[in-house]
Amino acid sequence: MWVVTSSCCPSVWKLRAADFFTITAFGGAPVNAVVADGRHIWTATASGNFVSKFEGANNVFLGNIGVANPTAMMFDGVHIWATNPAAGNVSRITALTGAVASFASTLGGEAVAFDGDFVWIAGTGQLAKLNPATGALVSTYLYGGGATGGAGMAFDGTHMWISHLNSSVVGKYRVSDGGHVGSYAVPPGPKGVVFDGTHIWVASVGGAGLVSKLRAVDGSLVGSYPTPTPGAVGGGLAFDGSNVWVMGGGFPFINKM
Repeated sequence: MWVVTSSCCPSVWKLRAADFFTITAFGGAPVNAVVADGRHIWTATASGNFVSKFEGANNVFLGNIGVANPTAMMFDGVHIWATNPAAGNVSRITALTGAVASFASTLGGEAVAFDGDFVWIAGTGQLAKLNPATGALVSTYLYGGGATGGAGMAFDGTHMWISHLNSSVVGKYRVSDGGHVGSYAVPPGPKGVVFDGTHIWVASVGGAGLVSKLRAVDGSLVGSYPTPTPGAVGGGLAFDGSNVWVMGGGFPFINKM
């Protein structure tokens, strides 16, 4: 499991999933996001306006690529996508060559996801759908129920789930037409979202800092749970095929649920 922290130092950690053993740790600048492309690890350093590329197996630094204010990232099978909410655009990096293109069409979005065909950006008040080959804006959709603040996204195979940080709900949207299926209440400050194959997990950074589990089929709440270690939830979520990992509000805490 790869973990990054916005504090330092080091800021990038490689942990053995079975027992949390630290395999390696490196990096000297605060990191906002991390993503893997199958061979390489990519990290986003907004304070330095660059994305870094590492060889995943041996942690070899391969270089920095200039990207303004990279905040959230994802891999679509060919490209790394990095959002820049301050400028309202998104950068597309070709993973093989490092070539960069930027597109001004993301409505100030922070979260980014891929449905197998299109790139989706969760903006402040709207959801944007982009063509990954051209970066062209395909369509935009208003959030349902007056929700705002798209902070996290997850794709369940049919729907995009978006955590609405300012509205204490997670929204479910059809990727076929952007239609709002429903909004489901979760504890205050929902941020990270992940799909485990059956359930949607949401990390809430407000209040008691709980992690919620919802049925993807109908949005019903299974439960909201405290993390095994004390302290607030940091918002980052990942699924390793067996367990959900939750970043703590203050590193070095990371939780496995």
